[in-house]
Amino acid sequence: PWDDHLVHRGDGVFETVKWVNGRVYLLNEHLARMERSGKAIDLAPPCPWAEVREIVLELGRACGTDMGLYRILLGRGPGGFGIFPSECPEPSLYVAAYSYSPKPESVYERGVTAFRTSIPAKQSYLATIKSIDYLPNVLMKKEAVAKGKDFPVCFDSRGFMAEGATENIALVDESGCVTVPKLDN
Repeated sequence: PWDDHLVHRGDGVFETVKWVNGRVYLLNEHLARMERSGKAIDLAPPCPWAEVREIVLELGRACGTDMGLYRILLGRGPGGFGIFPSECPEPSLYVAAYSYSPKPESVYERGVTAFRTSIPAKQSYLATIKSIDYLPNVLMKKEAVAKGKDFPVCFDSRGFMAEGATENIALVDESGCVTVPKLDN
C-alpha cells in the first residue's frame, strides 16, 4: 500500500536470503539480524518470529525450485502519509521469492573489478540497521556502472572500508585463508 511507511518514508528493515539445492542459507542468522535491526527502530513483525520463519520456508516450498532468493520486508505499516509511527496501527510483513542466477564460472577465473566510490559511508549508527533506505547503495552501483566497474566500495571518514553496494567483503591471502573483517566499525 502506498500509505505504508515502508514505501513512502523508508521506515522498515529487510533481509535477502538465498536458497540453493533446496537448502536455505543461514535463515536463522538472517532473521536474528532482522530482529536486531527492527528493535533498533522499535519495530516488530505482526506475528511471532517463529511464524515469520515458517512463512519464508512455506513460500520456498511453494516455489518448487531448487534455487532462489527471498526478500523479507518488515515495515511500520499502512496508515497515513505523515512521519509519525503512531499513524500505523499494525506493522507490515512482506515475503517474496524471486529467481537467483549464480555468476558464471568465468567471473571466478578472470576476477572482478572494484573501486573506491565517491559516495560516503552511512553514519555508523545507521550502518548497524539493515534498513530499506538503500539510496546510498543505489548511487554507489550507479557510479560503478558509469565507470565500467563491477563493485563499488565506500570508506568512512577515518578511511576504514565500510561496505559495498550489496556485497560482503572478505580478504583471501596467498595461502587461501579467508579473513572476514570485524563488524565493529
